[in-house]
Amino acid sequence: MTEILYCQSPALFLLAVVLLICFLLRRQAHRVRAALDLILCILLLIGGVVLYYLGIYGDCFTIHDFWQIRTSGWVGLGVVAAGSVWHLCKVCKRGVERRRTERAARQTEEAHRQALESARREAYEAGKADAAKERQPSPSTPETSALPLTPADAVSPERAAAPAADAPQSPAGGTGQAL
Repeated sequence: MTEILYCQSPALFLLAVVLLICFLLRRQAHRVRAALDLILCILLLIGGVVLYYLGIYGDCFTIHDFWQIRTSGWVGLGVVAAGSVWHLCKVCKRGVERRRTERAARQTEEAHRQALESARREAYEAGKADAAKERQPSPSTPETSALPLTPADAVSPERAAAPAADAPQSPAGGTGQAL
C-alpha cells in the first residue's frame, strides 16, 4: 500500500504543473483563486519530493531507478490527466455558454436599439406630416393668392411707409388709431 502512495509523485508533479498553468492564466482576473492555485502548486511539489524521498527511504525504489514510473504511478498520472481534461472541458463549456449569453444580450440590445430608432423615425415622419398639414390652408378659408390683384390694390412703398398721412385726424390730434 505504501508503495502505491510513494509512486504517486509523478501525478503530484503533473498536478502541480497544471495548477501552475492555472495560476498563470488566472493571475490578472481572479487574484485570490490564482494565489490559491500557486499555494497548492507549491504544496504538491513539496509533497512529490517528500514521496520520492520516502519511497527511496522505504526501499520501494532506488536512486538509480526512481525515474521509472511504475504501474501505480501511471494510474495516478491517468487520474490527474483525466481530471485535468474534465476540468478543461468544463471551463470551455462555461466560456461557450458565457459567449452565447453575451451574444444573445447584444442581439437583444441591438433589436431594442433598432426598435427605438424606427420609433423615432416614425415619430419624426409623423411630425413632419402634421407640420405639413398645418401649413396647408384649409378648404373653408379662401386663399388670398387666388384673388387677382389690380394696380389700385397694390400699395406703393411711399404709402406703406407713411400710413398716418391718409388716416383721419381726431379732434384731440393724432391719427385716430387706438394704441
